[in-house]
Amino acid sequence: MTGISTAGPSTAFICSVHWESCSSVGLANISEVIRCKAAVAWEPNKPLMIEEIEVAPPQANEVRIKIVASSLCRSDLYFLLEGKNGSNFPMVLGHEAAGIVESVGPGCKLWRFEK
Repeated sequence: MTGISTAGPSTAFICSVHWESCSSVGLANISEVIRCKAAVAWEPNKPLMIEEIEVAPPQANEVRIKIVASSLCRSDLYFLLEGKNGSNFPMVLGHEAAGIVESVGPGCKLWRFEK
């Protein structure tokens, strides 16, 4: 399945942040489509369906994240229950996620977080 949208971006705040070239931290440019499972909303106010989806490789200046954990927030529930997201169904909810950078697109720069 392709063409699934997300509800929106999220922002994180970290104490110490540095810019680095992706190649300097050992990440590969992976150009394959990957398959994974996701909870997909097909229409408003209906149950989510666990399905296998395809995730495109990152484009220029993008990173692809392997999501380890995700939560739903009030805006996700609003989109799901009220369908007020500009009719971008199907969609995968949960823009508050934690994960690992899996691959990077050409020319990207990457945040390195320090404790």
